[in-house]
Amino acid sequence: GQGEWLRGAAVAPNGRSIIAFNSSIKGKTSNVSRIVAKLGEGTITSVSRYDVDMVATEYGIAELKGKTIAQRAKALIAIAHPEFRESLEKAWRGIK
Repeated sequence: GQGEWLRGAAVAPNGRSIIAFNSSIKGKTSNVSRIVAKLGEGTITSVSRYDVDMVATEYGIAELKGKTIAQRAKALIAIAHPEFRESLEKAWRGIK
C-alpha cells in the first residue's frame, strides 16, 4: 500500500509524496545507516524513486522531485546521520 499512498499524495491538489524515517538504527554492535549508497542485488523495494518527492530524517529534508540521480544522492547524503556521510560520499563516488 505504500506505493499507492505516495502516488495518491503526489496527484492530490498541492500534494507531495513524503517518506520520513530515522537516519540510523542501532545494530548489534554499532549504529547502522538507513541511507545506503547502493541497494544490494536482488533487493526488493516498496516504491520506485519516481514516486518520492521528499525524504525527511531528523537531519533535514531532501527534495528529490525532478533531480538527477547525482543530485538525489547528494541530497540524501546531506540528511544522513553525520557519522555516515563521509563513507556514503566515498561509496557514491565509487559507484559513479
